[in-house]
Amino acid sequence: MTSNMMKCKAKSNMKLSKNFSKKSILMLMLCLAGASISSAANLSLELRSDLTSVSYNEAAMAASANSKNNYQFNLHSLKVDGKGSLNEALSYRLKLVLNKTAVTAKKRETGNDWTELAYLNNKVNDLLSVTAGKFNSDVGGYEGMTSSSDLYLTSAAYSQITNLKYHTGLKAILQLGDDHNVSIQVANQEYDSLSGTGLDQNRSVVGSVYKGNFMDKSLKPVLSYFSSPQSTGTVASTGATTDSSKYAYTNLGLRYEGIVALDLDYGMIAKKETSAATTGQDWGNTVLKVSYKMDSFLPSLKWYGSTKTDKVSGIADVKTEYDGIELAVEYKPVAEQNMRYHLAYMVTSTKPATGDKQSATTMIAGFKMTPDFMK
Repeated sequence: MTSNMMKCKAKSNMKLSKNFSKKSILMLMLCLAGASISSAANLSLELRSDLTSVSYNEAAMAASANSKNNYQFNLHSLKVDGKGSLNEALSYRLKLVLNKTAVTAKKRETGNDWTELAYLNNKVNDLLSVTAGKFNSDVGGYEGMTSSSDLYLTSAAYSQITNLKYHTGLKAILQLGDDHNVSIQVANQEYDSLSGTGLDQNRSVVGSVYKGNFMDKSLKPVLSYFSSPQSTGTVASTGATTDSSKYAYTNLGLRYEGIVALDLDYGMIAKKETSAATTGQDWGNTVLKVSYKMDSFLPSLKWYGSTKTDKVSGIADVKTEYDGIELAVEYKPVAEQNMRYHLAYMVTSTKPATGDKQSATTMIAGFKMTPDFMK
């Protein structure tokens, strides 16, 4: 065998070895993940599939090349949720998103969005419990606290809290009697803080959430505040990347539970920037949802109004107004089963500071099921 042939064979074997190694590592990780999940006390699948149709008015199509009338069959949610307890004091949860597009790992948590939840909760005593890992922050009032698989219409301001909805850190929950609790949270920043390609995070998101029960647990207020510093390397929505940028999220939510259920949220977002062109961005957001519980049907009506104010150096504030309305109905063929069909009709509009109002009409028809693998 010639030396060239030997070199080619060696390169080929090396390439095969690398490919095999990558595949083996990937399979091993999946097997370990599956083994860890299968030992959970409860293991369920969350599956939602929709047929979605969207149509735009002329102003919306003129404003954006991406606003084209369309319809699609889509897999909205595909998740595996495992949870259980090690003893009376320790409980855990691992929730994996299986239909996420591959994304670059976040340096601040050495993970990515495939892991939605991964935490351990330690009940220290009847007054205090501590959660460590990736958990729900409960930002954004009741709209923000609702699972994405149970949302059809979302407010314009909802897109501003998605990086805070789940974050990695520590959460201490203080139980104040049977009807009230307060959590204090410290977590990674919303975005990777980098110096070159290295992590230089030295500040944290800090927040607190109050939840209460009144009127025999039929009236449930929730109040939250989060302070989120931004660092050099952060690509903020306004393009600023300065060390002194700081975001603040304040939300007040109120839920009434009865034959007629009502969710009311009011939120404010203040984004302080210090770039040469931009000094900040403010959001105001109101969301109202009313639903009527029947034996097999759950009709609901939802409305939101959002206002965004861009603050730009040297010129007047630029205001954009958003609103939307949704009429939806859910149907459960069997009350005892975790399966439903849903139909939603939505109209949203955007009124820029100048120009015509842009609107979109969306229809969604689909189903959601959450079967328990352990039954």
